[in-house]
Amino acid sequence: GRSLLLRFATTAEAQEEARRAAARTLSLAEELQTAALKTAGIHHAPGC
Repeated sequence: GRSLLLRFATTAEAQEEARRAAARTLSLAEELQTAALKTAGIHHAPGC
């Protein structure tokens, strides 16, 4: 990921877009984990 960012996100605008995309990806992962934990009836993910 980092090498791709260095190669392609060469402007401030592209870097900000990459930051927003990364933040959204993490947000979606958190939403999916929360839904999965509720479905499984557990309070935290293993290893957390």
